[in-house]
Parts: sequence; C-alpha cells; structure tokens
Amino acid sequence: MINMSSDSEQFRTRSALVRTGWKARGNRFVKDRQIMVPLVEAKMVNLWNHRFATYHDADDDDIRKGHCRDATSKELENPGWEPIPRYWISNEFVEREWIRHGWSESWVVVFRRITNSTNRRTMIAAFAPRFAFGDKLPILLSSKRPEQLALLVANLNSIPFDYAVRNKAGGTQLDFFILYQLPALPPDYYDNWKLDGTPLAEALRSMALSLVCNSNALRPVAESAGHEPLITKWDDESRFMLMRLIDAIYARLYGLTRAEFDHILDSFPVLRDNEVAVFGKFRTKAEALRAFDALEHRLLMADPPLSSS
Repeated sequence: MINMSSDSEQFRTRSALVRTGWKARGNRFVKDRQIMVPLVEAKMVNLWNHRFATYHDADDDDIRKGHCRDATSKELENPGWEPIPRYWISNEFVEREWIRHGWSESWVVVFRRITNSTNRRTMIAAFAPRFAFGDKLPILLSSKRPEQLALLVANLNSIPFDYAVRNKAGGTQLDFFILYQLPALPPDYYDNWKLDGTPLAEALRSMALSLVCNSNALRPVAESAGHEPLITKWDDESRFMLMRLIDAIYARLYGLTRAEFDHILDSFPVLRDNEVAVFGKFRTKAEALRAFDALEHRLLMADPPLSSS
C-alpha cells in the first residue's frame, strides 16, 4: 500500500507534528480539519495481534533506528489501547489508496511479508484497523465476509500451514507468488467436519474471532460477523491454549498422523529454545499434541459429509 522508500516524503514523526501545531487524539493527530493516521509497519504486528509493538516510549534515536518495544499484557488488556507508530501519514493520501482499491470496510487482513524460515514463526497474519500499511505488511482484500476471512486467518496462522510456508519460502520475503502456492483450505471444506457436534466452521470461526476482537478498533469485525461478545477480554493463557487447539485442528484437517505433527512441531527450533528458556519445556509442542490427542473423539466427519463433487 505505502512504499517505505518512494512515499517517504509523506511521512511525519511525532516530534515534527507536535512542533508544527498538530494535536494528538489517541494514535492519530489532528489540525484544523486535517487528520494524520498511523503508518503501521510489519514489526508492529504479530500472530492474531495488530497491537503487538509500539513506539510509545521511543526517542528520536529510536525513531531513526526503527526500534520499538512489545506491548505489555496490561496495555493489551485495555481494549481502548492502541500502539503508537513511528510515522504518520495524511488521511487524505491514505483514503485515495483505499478508494483506488475499492475497499470501504473499517478493517483489513494483513500479513508480514518480511520473514525468515529461521524465525519463531514464518507466516504471521492478523486483522487490523484500516490505517496505512508499509510495503512489508501487504493487505489481503476479499469479497468474503469477515467470519469467512477469520477461517482463512486461522488457517494461515496455524503451525501446520507455517510448516508448508517454511518449505516454500526462500530468503527473507514472503511474496504473493509463494502465497499462491500454499495449501490454504477452501471455505466449503470445513462443511465436512463437526467439532463436539457443532459444524466446524461455526466453532472455528468463534475461536478465531475471540482471538481477533480484543480492541475497540476491531469491534466492527465482531459486529459484522455477529460475534458475541463484541470485545473478548485479552488473556495470555487462554489465547495460548486457543491457538494450540487451532494448531491441532488443522493438523487433523491436513490428515497428519501424531508422529507427523510431532515432527512438524520439532521443526520450529527457535520457538522451542525460547520456550524452554522461559518455561523449562517446549510448551507449544506439549499443548498442541495434547489437543491433537483429545480431538480424536471430538473432531469427526459430518454425516453425511460434503460431496467431493
């Protein structure tokens, strides 16, 4: 959407805006009837979370070097809290881009284009408010409803899908020509399955939207999808467990055996080493396999299953 090189003359820092009379309003700046909106960079977004990192405490040196910090759990628990970017850009300039793309929703789906197979995770996708996005954070625009896109984001953020990404991606960029080759499941595939007697699409959609709708800025997603509650309280532990259940569901949907899923989980050594250092064990693997085992009698083919024709 925004080229971080050729469009850079449009960028303004917080200190420059304050110096020229702009007033902060949340994570925007206003002056007379003009508005400057955040320019969101890839490093500010993580799995299921458009509020992952912020420049709240950044000084001018941090701004020059692009150093931001992770949001704290206390900040994320506040649905009104939004991250502060490194740069702001004219809302008029940004709206011209949205009009050009024919997009009128107040939210979008984005993924991190800058990545590496040696990172903790390679594919990172999230819903985000409709601001401005740098070229390392491409936008996925679709005519599908948000509840269907929530299934896509669940698929993209699952560890089995990430494993496929790692076997396709080379270097540090995940470009669209690679994305088009990846095994995302079509929307009607979920009709083949039930989870605890509930259509899988319905159950998985509820899980995904619970991970998405934690801030006031994404309340319109919940409203449009008919999801309750409109704001799900941020809780690190419950989010972790929900993501592991989603990982296990996709392992089952892709037809993996337990041994294959075990092998895939072990192919994320940076994630493993970080968790062992913090928790004393590879927590993601332990919980994902536990969920996988439990799904043997919970996730079943629909009766009758969707016709393959």
